[in-house]
Amino acid sequence: MQSNESEPTRRELNRRQTERAIHDAAHGMAAEHGPAAVTVEAVAEAAGISRRTFFNYFASKEDAILGMRVPEVTEEAIAHFRTSTEDLLTRTVRLLATSLAASAISGTFARRRAIIQAHPALRERMIQHVSGVERSVADELVRVDGAASADHSVAAVGRHDDEGPPVTETSRALLLLAGAITRFAIASFQDSASDVNDVQELEAHLQHAMTLFRGLAATEPELRV
Repeated sequence: MQSNESEPTRRELNRRQTERAIHDAAHGMAAEHGPAAVTVEAVAEAAGISRRTFFNYFASKEDAILGMRVPEVTEEAIAHFRTSTEDLLTRTVRLLATSLAASAISGTFARRRAIIQAHPALRERMIQHVSGVERSVADELVRVDGAASADHSVAAVGRHDDEGPPVTETSRALLLLAGAITRFAIASFQDSASDVNDVQELEAHLQHAMTLFRGLAATEPELRV
């Protein structure tokens, strides 16, 4: 997956520090008292910010606990998608994975896995977040490509016929498959992540997932039950 090599500005560093302080406060409260006991007001006070500032960083207390930002598909990711020579499925998987990874605070996979295991109700918010990333990717592809083309784009995937540009079966299937591969890779990654070299480790799981799914599609495995 591509990464931005430019040095962060002082403003960006300050923003990251505030974001991390909010997450650390929310996660610490949830780990000690449970997510239900966490309030936005308490987190904001612990992080030394206002309630209004809290919502400049996270959409909900659950997102702050998990360390997940609002999904954003960057221009860099779109440019890589459009210029890559990889096949369409691989490019779509990478676009989804890049956007999902970018929405997570760096170095938080292990603690996110642990808090979800301790409080399974948070898993639903994580699922909603992954779905949000998929919708954001679909929306961005619609914006970039316009009307869907089964041969050259995945624009309008995930939309119903009355919600926007027309949906093709090919493009819908493509994003659903790419989403399944990405979810599988993320789940495998979170089961084994040590928070060391997050990007490289996730890349390895993506490669494995794509190989596995392609192999299943090319064969008829005998399933014993």
